[in-house]
Parts: sequence; structure tokens; C-alpha cells
Amino acid sequence: MAVVTRTMVRRKLVHTGLLLKIKAQNLPIDSPAIRARLATTREQWAHPMYGRYIDLWEQLIDTGDLDEITRIVLADDERGEEMRRFSPFTVYLTEEARLLSIRLTSALMGTPADTAG
Repeated sequence: MAVVTRTMVRRKLVHTGLLLKIKAQNLPIDSPAIRARLATTREQWAHPMYGRYIDLWEQLIDTGDLDEITRIVLADDERGEEMRRFSPFTVYLTEEARLLSIRLTSALMGTPADTAG
């Protein structure tokens, strides 16, 4: 990936934190909330190009292998970025953590924080 955007940096920060939280708090990798988020994402992104990432999420969740999920999701490649984009683990993201990730991204990139989105 040649260009790294604020959104990409923020997603990586968020998912690093989410994966640490899941491991530290022993949160379920597979739950009704996770499956519902995947179903909603599949409906919203109904295109074969995106469906393959949702399929991969389902496969990874079925395995329950958090180390493998972490390796794939935090990879600095196109697949890693797309997996972060379609991640169902955002069900564990609090508003406080979301705002913190925006502030951290802004600090890292030297840009003003826009907490609206």
C-alpha cells in the first residue's frame, strides 16, 4: 500500500487495541453480536469483491484462533486493511476508545482531531 490515510492509521490503532482487549478480557471471538455484525456488514457491502473478506472473517471466527486472526488483521497489506475495514470486533469498541483512537491518530499524523467521524 503506497498511501497511508488517517482512516487506515486509526483502523490499525483501533484493531490493535480491540485484539488486546479481547485477549486480556477473554472476550468471545464468536458471539451472537459478532455474527449479527457480520450479517449486517454483508448486507451493506453486497459485492463479491467485499464478500470474500466477510467470508474470511467467518472462517477465522469458526476456527477461534485469535493468534491467526491477529496476524491477518494487523498485517500491513491490502488484505489486512480490508479485514480491519469489515471487522465485526467493533462491537467491543466503546465510544471512549473510539474518541481516543481519533486523538492518537491525529497526534501521530500531526493533524487536527475531528471527533465527528
